[in-house]
Amino acid sequence: MKAMRNIFLLLMLHNGIVLAQLPVTDKGEVGTEQLLSVESVLITDRYFVILDNGEKQAVENSALLGTEGFETVWYLHDQKAWEGVRERGELEGLVTQWYENGQKKQENNYRDGFLHSDQFFWYENGQLARYEHYQKGQLHGRFSQWYENGQRKQEANYTEGLLDKTNFIWYPEGQLAELGGYLEGELDGFVLLWHRNGQKKQEGYFRQGVMDGQITLWYGNGQKAWDGFYRLGQYDGLVQEWYDNGQLEWSANYKDGQLDGVSTRWHREGTKAFELNYLNGIRDMDYQATEGDKVVQPVRSADKIQPLINP
Repeated sequence: MKAMRNIFLLLMLHNGIVLAQLPVTDKGEVGTEQLLSVESVLITDRYFVILDNGEKQAVENSALLGTEGFETVWYLHDQKAWEGVRERGELEGLVTQWYENGQKKQENNYRDGFLHSDQFFWYENGQLARYEHYQKGQLHGRFSQWYENGQRKQEANYTEGLLDKTNFIWYPEGQLAELGGYLEGELDGFVLLWHRNGQKKQEGYFRQGVMDGQITLWYGNGQKAWDGFYRLGQYDGLVQEWYDNGQLEWSANYKDGQLDGVSTRWHREGTKAFELNYLNGIRDMDYQATEGDKVVQPVRSADKIQPLINP
């Protein structure tokens, strides 16, 4: 069994007064009792060694305890992990972080303790992952993301922490996945989405975060799946839904969010499943309802028929 030897490090205040002698033990073989868990040992008037069961895990600067000045943290093998400056206890200026392999991880700018100006983030392979711009601690201005393979992931703009203007999102292979307008953090204007295979998935209009206008959806095979009109988040007008084979599945008319008029549903092979009539959301009992080719007795119910696909 490997012998364990004690090393005594002086734990001192900044004025040099000795507080105690802390025993630090070399790590022994598996199963050997370890005398220390995670500890911080002051080795100079400024730097601490972070120990885990006697093994050096990192080195940090005493400024991390809230003092003024430059701060640095190292990985076990003395590779820098973090460095920055504090003024009056707050982060100020450029703060840099590194991966353990030495590759830069991120650069952040601070003003009075808040993120401010340009912020950069990298993957461990060196590829830029994200760019952000802050103003007084809030996202403000350009926002960009990339996949690890270098393909663009997102291009957006923020105003005082909220998404604003046009937002673009791409799939990892490079195809555009989403394009939409934002105002004060809410979808506003034309929105267009694509399936991963490049087929159009959805298009329509939004106002202050709710659907407002014509909305259309497509299956991945290019076949139309759903089409309808919204007025401030409510169905209004003709709404239709299709099976992925192109067969019309459901057709109904709405007024102010309520079924109003004939509503019909078909089976996948094209035969009619049923037909009902509504007036302001209530079944019209005087209408001769059918189920397939058969006339059915009216049931006094206010049940509503809802689409299977809801954008």
